[in-house]
Amino acid sequence: MPVFETFPYTNFHELNLDWLLATTKKLENTVDAQNKVIADAVKYMKDNISSTAAALIQEMIDQGEISLALGENYDAATKELILSIIVN
Repeated sequence: MPVFETFPYTNFHELNLDWLLATTKKLENTVDAQNKVIADAVKYMKDNISSTAAALIQEMIDQGEISLALGENYDAATKELILSIIVN
């Protein structure tokens, strides 16, 4: 009489599939949480860095540092172009 005939039958393939599905669901939740953190960080950087950079460039324009750097090529259109690039 073989030993395994009296052994209780369990479908090990289904157990592995249950574990795989549970692990995949945990991984999906972790990835979703990570994506939210990254999206929040990008939004924060986009909002704050753009406004800070625009404020610094506006300060440089007001103090005349930009016009010194660009020389005779600096005019009102150049000023508007620089500000539009930074703000957007």
